[in-house]
Amino acid sequence: MKECLKGRAELGVYGELIAATFLQRLGYQVFLSVGSHGPADVVARRNGKTRAFDVKICRTTVTGKARKDKSLQLTKEQKRDGVELFLVSKEGEVVAWGS
Repeated sequence: MKECLKGRAELGVYGELIAATFLQRLGYQVFLSVGSHGPADVVARRNGKTRAFDVKICRTTVTGKARKDKSLQLTKEQKRDGVELFLVSKEGEVVAWGS
């Protein structure tokens, strides 16, 4: 699938769909932010608790961990609002998620 992706926006949507599928498999109700202009890309709800995630595509190390990159950080506003980071590799693997 990733071979067909041409731009940054398409890669972002790809990551959001990976995150949404992962969360659905864990029993969350998942809502995607159309256009992603808000503080969160994915909102997930389970057992009465709502969580908001900013999904980022990242490069990984040989061991499968996210490479350190300043772009893989939440803004002050996102932190204040309780948004959590959700990292997906370019290969489509969930690297890390949650607080």
